[in-house]
Amino acid sequence: MSRAGENRFDVSIQKQVLNLLTNLQKKYKLCYLLITHDLAVMRAMAHRVIVMKAGRVVEAGETLDVLHAPSHPYTRALLASSMLAPARGPQQRQERTDD
Repeated sequence: MSRAGENRFDVSIQKQVLNLLTNLQKKYKLCYLLITHDLAVMRAMAHRVIVMKAGRVVEAGETLDVLHAPSHPYTRALLASSMLAPARGPQQRQERTDD
């Protein structure tokens, strides 16, 4: 089997799992703590996001706010490298420096 075939299978299974989690969340009023490096999954699944660098929180907020107006340079760099969302706009949230 080619790597491309494996990747398609992985994406298909991932989509099924994410759909299942979404359906269970709606049916049972569940909440999840998702830890992911996949920014597309984060955008699709999370209402709020925490960005960490070297084990420290550097930014937190509503997912769409963080995606569209990241305040921390590390968050902007992550978004720019992923091509998921524009890392632009005014800094609308205060950068977290505690914890």
